Amino acid sequence: MEFEVKVRVDDLEAVETKLKSLGWVLKEQLLERDAYVDFTVCAGIPAKETAFRIRSRVDLLSGAVSGEVTFKGRLVRSDVKAREEINVVVKDPEKLSEAFTLLGFQIHTVEKLRKVYVSEGSKIRVFLDRVKGLGDFIEFEVLGDVEGFLEEVEKLKESLNLSGRENIVKSYLELILEGGND
Repeated sequence: MEFEVKVRVDDLEAVETKLKSLGWVLKEQLLERDAYVDFTVCAGIPAKETAFRIRSRVDLLSGAVSGEVTFKGRLVRSDVKAREEINVVVKDPEKLSEAFTLLGFQIHTVEKLRKVYVSEGSKIRVFLDRVKGLGDFIEFEVLGDVEGFLEEVEKLKESLNLSGRENIVKSYLELILEGGND
């Protein structure tokens, strides 16, 4: 189970500088292209309820290229994005996206530059995201146990001068489909 919330930020560089000053360490710098297959027509499942994502990833630090397919189940909580995920590594995510397009499925694309930060003693991973056509966000994520997650997020938001900013539980795809409004 994955638990996450995101916050819209005005100055991603300032947030990153503050995060580093608090001891957080850059683990990855990525270029991600997410192709979401719209199953609404064939399965009648609204895109907001579940997701089938084909991700192409380039690690900008090592040059490694990877791909994965992720099924994201229905949300199980409303205060934090929490849902089951099934991930499968794929060799050629671009060809898989092309196959779905040729089958007649509509594909929605989300592109982002992502920096992944970790801190010793914290289960949370912090993502600094610059999302094409949407803006800048900080995303907080924990895998497994949600115990204490929101409290730790609020403390971290306060340390990053982001107190009072709304926790967004919508996906980037949802925000884009809604025209960028949260």
